[in-house]
Amino acid sequence: MLTPETFEDELVRRCGRTYRLRRAVRNGAWLVEQKVRPGLDYPGHTDQIIRVRDGYRLVLDLGLRDWQPCPTCHLRLDLPVGERAEVECGYCHLRGERTRVISGYFPLSEATLQYLERWHPRRGAEINAEIDRINAGVARDARAYRLNTAEALAADHWRQVAGIPMVGYTKAGSPHAYGA
Repeated sequence: MLTPETFEDELVRRCGRTYRLRRAVRNGAWLVEQKVRPGLDYPGHTDQIIRVRDGYRLVLDLGLRDWQPCPTCHLRLDLPVGERAEVECGYCHLRGERTRVISGYFPLSEATLQYLERWHPRRGAEINAEIDRINAGVARDARAYRLNTAEALAADHWRQVAGIPMVGYTKAGSPHAYGA
């Protein structure tokens, strides 16, 4: 676990100065936010109003604990650590109800920084360059396959390709010979 100050310093170093770490007013959880526009003069003190006033958007809610209560039966739902996934309440499932929550727990850790870095827009150029390299290789292989197929067909059927007529020659005395 990292301290909030260390986590925020690493976040800014890896993803840029447009990111910040802020404590939520609602429940005290840590919020990762990104600056997207100039702030607006807006009264109020809820998390959403603070984001609008400062010009930020919510990137990730880190949460306080690795579980949350089921919205239907209020029993404990264990959340996946370091990823967002669909979690189903086992008790509600036994009762025939389909209670599912999409959530996850992200501690102040290196894994969370790697998760944020993986989805950072600045990294898109690296990913796109890798995809372009792979696609160029696939296109090169497909072009080579087409050329090889064309060469093989031309070699097998070169007379037809060159326009040379096929003339059958038969032995004398053969039932297919001319005049026999």
